[in-house]
Amino acid sequence: MEKIRPYRGKRKDNHTWIEGDLLHGEKEIFIYCSPHFGPIVDPDTIGQAVGYTDDNGNEIFSGDIVKVSTSQIFTDFAVGYITMIDCKYVIKCQHYNLTFTEINAAHHGSIEIIGNIYDDIALVEQYNLPMFV
Repeated sequence: MEKIRPYRGKRKDNHTWIEGDLLHGEKEIFIYCSPHFGPIVDPDTIGQAVGYTDDNGNEIFSGDIVKVSTSQIFTDFAVGYITMIDCKYVIKCQHYNLTFTEINAAHHGSIEIIGNIYDDIALVEQYNLPMFV
């Protein structure tokens, strides 16, 4: 049985990140963190874990900005953010999309989370990331 992937969102009360199960109330969205009912989160910041970790063991969520390097695809590296297109998670770079399958197929690839699209607008601008799909 596949593990249920957690969600992440920024709390409305103190703007810190929280992970857990996503719950919809009548007017608000919550992240449930066992054993407590979680705080209200900003719905614009909610992202789900994509089922992969970066080279440092950090779980990758939609909305993360990642630096990708594969010897078969890039001579240097590419930077993009995680989003869902056509029902699959991709890394949306400046001029193309890259799938996790392509990174895994390269065998020598690496991926590192360097920020997220909510807290690190300077990275979005620095790498001319196309926002938002």
